Amino acid sequence: VAPSRGASQVASLLFPIVFLVVWYRIAKSLLSRDEKFSPSSRSHSSRKETTTFADVVSHRSKVELAEIVDYLNRPQRYMQAGARLPRGALLVGPSGTGKTLLARAVAGEANCCFLSASASEFVEVYVGRGAARIR
Repeated sequence: VAPSRGASQVASLLFPIVFLVVWYRIAKSLLSRDEKFSPSSRSHSSRKETTTFADVVSHRSKVELAEIVDYLNRPQRYMQAGARLPRGALLVGPSGTGKTLLARAVAGEANCCFLSASASEFVEVYVGRGAARIR
């Protein structure tokens, strides 16, 4: 049995429409996934509780970071002595040793905001959006 001419025309019109709808949905899902992981679109929830040195166990770390906290609280005293503003502090160690907790404690003791950024977010600033699209 040969297909009728009307069914053939409907199929020839329906196939491109179905193809375009499927292509549109795939493109939309890819774009929404890319936006979901971008740092600018992520909502930064402000933490209400502050971490202090009382939450940190290591006495040695507290002593070494106390000078940074003192500088953040009283920068005039250090500037009068000729000290320059530090660009930052690098906390090095294996994962799970409390580097982020120490950074939160320094920010809490100095009454400053703590902004967290993962390494991939930091690299995106210099590399661009291409690295985020690859992942």
